[in-house]
Amino acid sequence: YDANKNMTASAIRRVQNSKNVPAVETKLDTLCQPVECDASVNEKLLLHGTKPENVLSILWNGLSERLSGGLFGCGIYMAEDPSKIDQYCTCDNASSSDENVKDLHRRIYQNNPHLGGKIYYCFAVRV
Repeated sequence: YDANKNMTASAIRRVQNSKNVPAVETKLDTLCQPVECDASVNEKLLLHGTKPENVLSILWNGLSERLSGGLFGCGIYMAEDPSKIDQYCTCDNASSSDENVKDLHRRIYQNNPHLGGKIYYCFAVRV
């Protein structure tokens, strides 16, 4: 679905690397093996940093370009380098008044107190 053009995909097909194009290498390649990334289609892991108030929405609904914006417009921004995604993360404040953050804390910590310290959230995404 493309929010700006009001278009919906009618079919999705798997594309194979049939021209022996060299595989792309990333800093996260060592993490691909345990999650069985498909090297034949150059599948990789990339990182997506986010704010605590967005974590549950992403877990429930997935990443959506319609719900995010960035310097280059609406889109899902990912990177191979943690130092790039850190600019999109904010520290989880244990005393936040945001209802989404309170709900996140209830689900993560249940009856235990927030661990304290600086906690940031990111997702490792197969692409």
